[in-house]
Amino acid sequence: MRTDRHIDGADAHGRVVALIYPRMVRDPDSVAVVRYDRARDQLDTLGKAATMKFNTGLRGATIAMEGGRAGNPPAGAKRRIHVGIQVQDQVAMFADGWIAIAHERPYHVDWCAPTPATKCTSGAPIIPVSPMTTREKAAYLAWASKATRWPPTADVDETVGWPDAVPVFAARYPLVDGRSVFSSPDGRLVIERLPSADAPPLQYDIIDRRGALSAKLTLLANQRIVGFGAKSVYIIVIDSDDIQRVERHPWP
Repeated sequence: MRTDRHIDGADAHGRVVALIYPRMVRDPDSVAVVRYDRARDQLDTLGKAATMKFNTGLRGATIAMEGGRAGNPPAGAKRRIHVGIQVQDQVAMFADGWIAIAHERPYHVDWCAPTPATKCTSGAPIIPVSPMTTREKAAYLAWASKATRWPPTADVDETVGWPDAVPVFAARYPLVDGRSVFSSPDGRLVIERLPSADAPPLQYDIIDRRGALSAKLTLLANQRIVGFGAKSVYIIVIDSDDIQRVERHPWP
């Protein structure tokens, strides 16, 4: 079977972590997380990660009309827009060779040591699953109108394709990187949470290597982490004219 391979990170010793999944299968349930040691020419399978678990439609050509086609709707027809939240487990590799696999449901983190023979350890669930209520949908639409500009409505009644529960994190489509997880220089995993009705506009969970929530970081709605340096965190700030600038702050 033909497969796609997506390299998701590298460490200071030349090892890389990659995702391997069937190429010809649409929305497969899971992908293999593998580590390749170039010096030893050794490939280790670390575990599985869910992919596009709640993908409810691509961003393009998702507006449909009741009682007719999108290109020729009848008078008074209501539009129905697929939200298209793209949720999938994500992987981060650290400079020291450790690998974190962030699972969205249940929300927990697996940690994989650099030693080939060592099995990955699974952290305990971090938060319970929350149902996707009308209040949560409205909160998501209010945030998405500013953060991603999709879907192009704030009316919950115009939207379809919602997941049954509030996703903890999601790919930030249409941003180029789309990442929600980052390897910090102090060895902890930083996860960008998807905003909810009772959470700040932009919150990051900081997970230690036991898989426990060790801290939270809150940013403004126009800010976002894009990466880390040896002792710094880099944040994108978007002003009222949609001009972006990069700021560097000390970490931790």
